[in-house]
Amino acid sequence: MDAQPSATLVAARSEFDQACQSDWTPLGLSVPDRIDDVPFRQMATLEIRPGKLLVKNEFPFSMAGSTMVTQDDFPAVIDVIARAADAEFGAGAGLAAARPNEASRKRE
Repeated sequence: MDAQPSATLVAARSEFDQACQSDWTPLGLSVPDRIDDVPFRQMATLEIRPGKLLVKNEFPFSMAGSTMVTQDDFPAVIDVIARAADAEFGAGAGLAAARPNEASRKRE
């Protein structure tokens, strides 16, 4: 059996069809990382000071001896979170797609 649009999707299309002029082509989004030729990181830095418990548990700082987290640390922080989720909930816990032992990732 083919998947059918949900009642919510049908209602949303009815509501927004006039504004979209019946063009339901997916809209490509971009995430700029600069203004003209100047990268945002040269304009501002986000700095976060983690709490003592995170520091005690060896929070991943990119600079040795640092207790401040910046956007440069985000990839390492995300990696630590993903590994912790996999350890706690099983491999692939952070993936959007259902794992082989799951019927769905949707939570009610």
